[in-house]
Amino acid sequence: MIFSWYLNIPFHFLVPAFCGVIDVPLVVRRLHKSREEVRKDLGVPNDVKLVIFNFGGQPAGWKLKEEYLPASWLCLVCGALDNQELPPNFIKLAKDVYTPDLIAASDCMLGKIGYGTVSEAMAYKLPFIFIRRDYFNEEPYLREMLEYYQGGVEMARRDMLSGCWIPYLERAVNLKLCYEGGTNGGEVWNSQFIFLKISGSSFPPKSLGVKVPIAVLRAEIDNIAPPELLKQYDEALTSQSKVISNNILMKE
Repeated sequence: MIFSWYLNIPFHFLVPAFCGVIDVPLVVRRLHKSREEVRKDLGVPNDVKLVIFNFGGQPAGWKLKEEYLPASWLCLVCGALDNQELPPNFIKLAKDVYTPDLIAASDCMLGKIGYGTVSEAMAYKLPFIFIRRDYFNEEPYLREMLEYYQGGVEMARRDMLSGCWIPYLERAVNLKLCYEGGTNGGEVWNSQFIFLKISGSSFPPKSLGVKVPIAVLRAEIDNIAPPELLKQYDEALTSQSKVISNNILMKE
């Protein structure tokens, strides 16, 4: 299969082999519950500091100790082994838990750097304490994003393993993330893809200036693919689909 265009997400790296480029905002999973609802389900008061321990949900048998956290803090653990015993200030999460809700309900996150964790930390303004990943090609661009939006603290691997977490946690909760870009990249890509497939065009259409205010998370301030343009795509695709369906019925 030969591709003629590709998608650019924020802080992408250049791929000069492609001549067609579609810029999209961050791609993140939507929230199902509010911060208050999640904390109520967990039995965690709103004034308690909460860190989510997130290394991709992969069971690793981490050795976690009560003294790793500041007094009165709690830690949500993703990917804990079924038979793993945790200290009283660590909470084992179910394997099928919906992570974005927990990320948005936390005060900071400790985990490995990756697109999913970084994009959702940015979207929900969650300070991210990350561990360096050797030989991971995406890392320089993700680190740049965290630094640019003042959202990341790098933790030395030895400090993570030895339990020297408190200085990093205290620093992270004082960060003020300044990301205000769009987070509806999935919707943007979907509309672009459908248009390209139906129209047979090699590139997405240009905006016709439709001015209909719609709020899709923070997409109303997205200059790349504003909701007005998405609404226009939807109307055009709906109309085009009816034409195609009518043509098929006429042929039959």
